[in-house]
Amino acid sequence: MPGPLALDAELAVSELVTNAIRHAPGPCGMTLQLSREELTITVWDTSPQKPTVHESNRHRLGGHGLHLVHKVSHRIVVASQAAGEQITAHLHLRVCSRACLPASP
Repeated sequence: MPGPLALDAELAVSELVTNAIRHAPGPCGMTLQLSREELTITVWDTSPQKPTVHESNRHRLGGHGLHLVHKVSHRIVVASQAAGEQITAHLHLRVCSRACLPASP
């Protein structure tokens, strides 16, 4: 996986899981699915409220996580479930040219 995509995936996982732990009253979980086209990150929790994307504000402390996830994802899907919610971030796998591959020793 190209370095920039790995960093985007790490950011998305960190923000989604942190939000689930911080804002939901019960357990949470995560699944990752990798295909040839995309990495899908799904986090579920027991919160009855849908997540809110706040507009970027460099003077506000916190509240930037979901905004950042939207920036690194090509699609976000939020779904209500019987006992909470699920949010799925879809990250396109970029085609890597020879220029982004590490040099052979």
